[in-house]
Amino acid sequence: MQTIYIMDEIGEEGSLGVDAWGWPIPTVSAKSVINQLSWYGKDEPVEVLIHSKGGNVLEGLAIYGAIKARGNVTTKVCGVAASIASVIFCAGQERVMLEGSHIMIHNPVTGAYGGHETLTRAASLAKGMGQDLAQIYADAAGNGKTAEEFLALMAEETWLNADDAQALGLSTATASCESPDELKAMAAKDCVSFHNIPKEVLMHMKNQGHQGPAGGAPSALTMAQVVARINDLKAIAPEGFDVLALVGEGLPPDQESMRINAALRDENAKLKAQLQDAEQKLAAAPAAAPALTAEELAAQEAAAAEKAATEKSEAEKAAQAKVLAGIRNAGGHSVPVAGGVDHREIMNQIKDPVERTIYWREHIAPTMQNNFTNTTTKG
Repeated sequence: MQTIYIMDEIGEEGSLGVDAWGWPIPTVSAKSVINQLSWYGKDEPVEVLIHSKGGNVLEGLAIYGAIKARGNVTTKVCGVAASIASVIFCAGQERVMLEGSHIMIHNPVTGAYGGHETLTRAASLAKGMGQDLAQIYADAAGNGKTAEEFLALMAEETWLNADDAQALGLSTATASCESPDELKAMAAKDCVSFHNIPKEVLMHMKNQGHQGPAGGAPSALTMAQVVARINDLKAIAPEGFDVLALVGEGLPPDQESMRINAALRDENAKLKAQLQDAEQKLAAAPAAAPALTAEELAAQEAAAAEKAATEKSEAEKAAQAKVLAGIRNAGGHSVPVAGGVDHREIMNQIKDPVERTIYWREHIAPTMQNNFTNTTTKG
């Protein structure tokens, strides 16, 4: 049988603020209980252990509805099930109270601020909600007791031990435990704000060092208890898991172990999905060319440089050949410049030494010879 724990005040997560350590005051929310119920198949029996002074009525009704709808759930009071926690107790198909445990039923408590219309609406809402809770008690008892009878008990803030609850029909069985006194003390330490606490419970409060309802709330955990709790959690948590994030939630070590395992299962599923996606993308991607070594890369760069130099040289030669072809096609005459031939410009355009020599012999030398002859004749 799987076990779920309701061991703190009923309310939305974070609704009670933080304690002196800065940690959220632990609560039991409908969301957390529903999530835990979803871990198990409907055919798998579940046991819900309850030790709570109650809390938010609407949140508690959501928990009641979830347990009732699932079925195959045994609820068990192992300390106290007070106020809305007693309604949650009534959701079980089997309802067991340990010897020494108590349940408490009373009218819902509310508060309002405003005019008489606002206060009237708030009172009407609280009254109607109380009638709904009384009907839940009557349905759980199933022995002919009416909602009106339970409303009378609720108006008196009635505390019921295991025998009283079974006689009234709210519990179906009583179970023994090793230390009834310890369980009564557990029930007392969270219930100092109630007004009609049984004398036997008050006696255990006194023996355990707790004051009565007028004395205020019990003392907080000692540093030694906090350190011991952290060490217990570290012992069951995997390496690197944020234990401190769970310490303030007030859950027993075995349930915190389940939460750790659930978180790890979720993370493992995410990692598997990411790995599968990466493998699919890798299979669809084209094969990459093998990486070149440093020597291969250097040889590749040298070949590219040599090719570029060769192409440049060939281009220069082609340009020179084009110039010479133009000169030869013109019958040995270059472009006249200011009525003459600019042989220096043509020589500057010819880069190849052989071509420059040819041009000199064919064009410049004869011109110089003619000039020399003309000068001699005139002289």
